Amino acid sequence: MRLYALILKNIETKEILKRNQSRVMSLTTLEDYVRREIFKSDKELFDFCPACDETGNTIEALMRGLFQEAKKLQKERDEILNVNRSMAKSIEALKKAVEGIGSVT
Repeated sequence: MRLYALILKNIETKEILKRNQSRVMSLTTLEDYVRREIFKSDKELFDFCPACDETGNTIEALMRGLFQEAKKLQKERDEILNVNRSMAKSIEALKKAVEGIGSVT
């Protein structure tokens, strides 16, 4: 009985894999999609991602490039947040000073 259940489970798994296989985009297809839909030409792709030209592995190089860009953007965002916090503190100090002047008179 247990062996029969395992065989059925195996068949079910194979059927699920077969159905989903058509939905899964292979790396080659994904690479073609990136080249065709996102970048108008290889030159545009290689200008954005020089490593794509060197390695031949477009998707991996793009992912690395995008990760590096995301890190740069996060750093810029953090710097902007620090400036905003500093300005907010300065504005609060200015408000208190103005209130202090108003209460003196």
